[in-house]
Amino acid sequence: MWERDPDTPGHYIVTWDDRWIDRLTLSGNGRLLTGSNNNDESITAERISKDGRETKKTAAVGTWKWFSGATVVIKANGESVDETRNGRGTWKIVNGGSVEITWDGGDWVDTMVVSSDLQRMSGTNQNGDRISAERAPE
Repeated sequence: MWERDPDTPGHYIVTWDDRWIDRLTLSGNGRLLTGSNNNDESITAERISKDGRETKKTAAVGTWKWFSGATVVIKANGESVDETRNGRGTWKIVNGGSVEITWDGGDWVDTMVVSSDLQRMSGTNQNGDRISAERAPE
């Protein structure tokens, strides 16, 4: 059985067989549950679909602080926007999970992998230069 923690928004209590009690917090992007159980053991759970593809398709969606200082928004509809320099692009999943962002009609192509905690991305651009980003606070 699960229930929302009535005292704390975004927190959940899961009771298993009246013996195990998990106290979990849902991440801002709705992808991760983290917390601990009544034995003080850490718990992490990641949302996936039946075929496992949902996470790969949605993990990059959100606002990111780029290594260059730019603020980049990756939208669920396949668009990407560099709010700092007014750049536009498109993104897609390639090679089993990498995020490929094509900027300004193909002038720049960034290929990155989202970290397992969904808070960082790293990879290279079309020139092989290393690039990275951190998820911006909500």
